Amino acid sequence: MNSLRTQARARFLSEQKFKQGAELHDARISLLTVAQYTKAETTVKLTNVHWSQTSEICDQINTPIPKNVDATATASMRLISLERDFEGVLAIDRRTFLEIFDNFGYDPYWLGMILSSTYGFFPRLKEGGTQYACYLHTVSYTMLWTYDPHATTTKAVLIPREHSQYPQQIFKSVIDTIIHHKDLISDARFCSFVCAIQTVRWIEGTAFENLGRIRSIEVTTGHGAWHEVLHDSPPSTDELMKHSKRLGFVLTALANVSRHACIVRAILNDLVSAQPLSSIHSTLAQSSSTPSVQMPLDNILVAASMLEGQTKSGELQAVYLQERGRTQQAVVG
Repeated sequence: MNSLRTQARARFLSEQKFKQGAELHDARISLLTVAQYTKAETTVKLTNVHWSQTSEICDQINTPIPKNVDATATASMRLISLERDFEGVLAIDRRTFLEIFDNFGYDPYWLGMILSSTYGFFPRLKEGGTQYACYLHTVSYTMLWTYDPHATTTKAVLIPREHSQYPQQIFKSVIDTIIHHKDLISDARFCSFVCAIQTVRWIEGTAFENLGRIRSIEVTTGHGAWHEVLHDSPPSTDELMKHSKRLGFVLTALANVSRHACIVRAILNDLVSAQPLSSIHSTLAQSSSTPSVQMPLDNILVAASMLEGQTKSGELQAVYLQERGRTQQAVVG
């Protein structure tokens, strides 16, 4: 296995492109810090680190969370967002990227997966439960994270997909989800839960958008479940050619919905099979004096069952829309 890791690292260093020199002048790394306290509200702070200060980025991340007045942090999460352009060039120098990657405890084998944009969800629990680590790649981004059960700390990196047109919107959407569920960060599967929510939202949104596209094509052709009763004239050849191209996009997007439903299911299966890793969870679970305390994982599992229902609904909708799309493809072809 170590030979595979060595090979993946060597290939990544040989083929992955990084910005350098003057290209980094305006580059910034976004750092999100979430801290949970004993007697104070969970805080969320976003800062931008200029490239000239990135040499100290790992020191900043590893610095203990300061007290909130008299409250001590019991759990924390650090999330770094890196930019990547249309050609896949990372807006960070190679040395800093590798420093972050190694400091966060990521598996070197993931470097090859990052390079190849390997789709899927790959969780890994180190022997003895000393660390929980995950790789995730979707149509929107690559996200890596590790969870240290002894420090109750999560360290994550988010890299937008190389052809993403809206990297900032994607990052903002992830932050919004984290904020809504910030009180669950002490659990090892918090990031998995956040990513499941994000992916389910993408599934539902994509199915809905393509329903509108198929309806529009059905109105033009006059065939299918959605059409106008009267047409002044049949569609022209140019219109049919345009809709043929649109259908190609629609059917590809719907196939992607099915693939992402499989990714969500893998995440949810991991959540359902999860056992609390944090020493805090163990203490609470074994204490007879706190019978009413609800574990974060309990809340996550309740939500997971809801997400499973949405995933199945989105998947069935995609299959249904694919049939309608293929009908239109036969008409315009």
